[in-house]
Order: sequence, then C-alpha cells, then structure tokens
Amino acid sequence: MDKKKKTNWFKIIMIALFIAYISLYVINKSGYYDGNMRNKVQFTEEQIEKFEEDIAAGEKVDIKDYLKDQNKDYTNNVSKFGYKLSSNIDSFFNSGIQEILKILTMMLS
Repeated sequence: MDKKKKTNWFKIIMIALFIAYISLYVINKSGYYDGNMRNKVQFTEEQIEKFEEDIAAGEKVDIKDYLKDQNKDYTNNVSKFGYKLSSNIDSFFNSGIQEILKILTMMLS
C-alpha cells in the first residue's frame, strides 16, 4: 500500500513568504512606490520659492501652476514589450472572433 505524503505546510508558507519578499524587493528597486509618492507631492526648491513669492505678493495661486513636468515616464523595454504583446494578442483574438461570427452568420443565413 502506498502511503500519502503529508503536506509540508512549513515549506509552502516559507516559499510564499519568499515570493512575497522578492516581489516587494523588485517593486522597491524599480521605483514604483517612490514614483507614486513623488507624483503626489513633489516640489523643487525653485517651485517652493516661487510659490512663497506669489503668496507674499498676494497673487492668486493654483497648485497646477507649480506642479509642471511632474509626470516622469517609467516605461522600459519590458513594459513596452508587454504592451505590444497584449495588443497583438487582443487583435488576434478579435479578428478570430469576427471570422467565427462571419462563418456562423453565413451558416445560419
């Protein structure tokens, strides 16, 4: 008779924790979190000085005037490849479904 192996829960939990650690490490090193935080609130020294001068002068201030050029492009070759791949898969499936529907309408007509 064959005995079933017991599930090694410790090993499974350790592997899951390792994968979570590696994922968080990659996210941290890629700058994803820092980029998001920087986009929320980031002033350069010049922008802060200009903002303070405008307030002292009594001018109407708008935050959009001081947050220009804040959208940094984080795309890289991997993300571009992923986008192209998903676009190609999407167009392939869409054309395939359209052809199947044409054949079905011809059969039913």
